[in-house]
Amino acid sequence: MGKSSNKSNISFKKSKTQREFDEGWKLVLSTFFWEFLEFYLPCIYINIDKSFTPKFENLDFAKLDIPTKKGKKYADCLASVKIKDEGILQILIHIEIQTYRDLNFSERMFIYYYRIFDKHRLPIVSLAILADNNKNFEPDSYSISVLDTKYIDFKFKSIKLNKLYDSDEKLNELEKSNNPFAIITLASIQTHLKDDEERKKEKIKITKLMLQKGYTNMEIKSLWIFIDHIMKLPKDKNQEYLDSIWEFTSKEKKMIELMPDFVKESYKEGKKEGKKEGKKEGKKEGKKEGEQIGEKRGKIQTMKNNILEGLKLSFHEIPSQIEKDINEINDYKKLNKLFRKLFTSKTVKEFEDFLKKI
Repeated sequence: MGKSSNKSNISFKKSKTQREFDEGWKLVLSTFFWEFLEFYLPCIYINIDKSFTPKFENLDFAKLDIPTKKGKKYADCLASVKIKDEGILQILIHIEIQTYRDLNFSERMFIYYYRIFDKHRLPIVSLAILADNNKNFEPDSYSISVLDTKYIDFKFKSIKLNKLYDSDEKLNELEKSNNPFAIITLASIQTHLKDDEERKKEKIKITKLMLQKGYTNMEIKSLWIFIDHIMKLPKDKNQEYLDSIWEFTSKEKKMIELMPDFVKESYKEGKKEGKKEGKKEGKKEGKKEGEQIGEKRGKIQTMKNNILEGLKLSFHEIPSQIEKDINEINDYKKLNKLFRKLFTSKTVKEFEDFLKKI
C-alpha cells in the first residue's frame, strides 16, 4: 500500500483578500528581488553574482499541465541567477507566497519543482513564504512511500512569518531594519489584526516608518502600493488613516514630497467630493450621502492611480491611450480586474489587449 504525506482531497477556495495579498507580494518581489534574498536567504545572497541581472521567468502552469489554485496561472516568482562558484554557473529560485491553509500545498510545491526542472534542467531553490495566520500550518516537505520504501522525499525551505516574528522584541527588530522587506513583513503580519482600529493604527505606524527610512521615491511608491493593497480598512478608518499621514507629512516639505501622487489625490478627492456633495444636499442626511459618494469616487480614483503606478513600475513607459482608457473607467469591479491583470501581464501589449476586451 502506498503512502503519501501532506496530501488531501480537501480544497480551500481562495478569497478576494488572499488574492490581493498574493498580488501585492508579486509586485514587491520583482521590485526588491535582491533585498528579498538578502533578508530571507542571506546564505544564497552572498554567493550570487550581483553583476548579472536576474532574469524573471513567467512559468505558465496551464501549458505544463500543473494543477493549481483556482485562477492561478503563473509561479509567484521564478528567477534565474548566476552564482560565484565556477562549478555551477546558474540556478533558479522559485518563490511561492501562501496566504491561507492548504493541505495540498506541499504536493503542489513538489509538482512545481519537478515540472520546472523538467523544462529548465537547472538546480532549483524552492522557497515558500507562509504569510497566513494559522500557526499550525507549516509545510516544508513532501514524501511518498510504498511499503517500507520511501521513493520521494522532497524538502523545501519555508518561512512562517508569524512564527519567525512572534514577539514584541522581534517586531522591534523589524522596525529598526532598513531592508524594504522588513516593512513588507511587518505589513503582512499586522494585516491579520481583526480589530479595524488596531489595524488602522498599525498601518499608520508602518507607513510613517517607511517614510523615515530614506528610501527613494520609486521604492516608496512600490511599498505604499503594497501596504495599501493588503492592509484594507473600512472607508471611515481609511479616511482617518489618510488624515493622519497627511498631517504627518505636511510638517516637512521634504516628507510630503515623498508621498506618491495617487495617495495625495485619494486624500484630496475624498475630502473634496464629500464636502461638495454634502453641501449640495444641505441637510444632514444629504451630507452623509454626499460623503459616501465622495468616498466611492475616491476609492475608484485610488484604484486608477494604483494601476497606472503599477504599469510604470513594471514597464517604465505606457502609451497615453492606455492611460486615457483607464481614466475613463468608473466601474470599480472592472478596475480591480485590470489591477489583477497587471501582475500576470508579460508585456504592455498583453495588458492593452485585456483592457480593450474588458
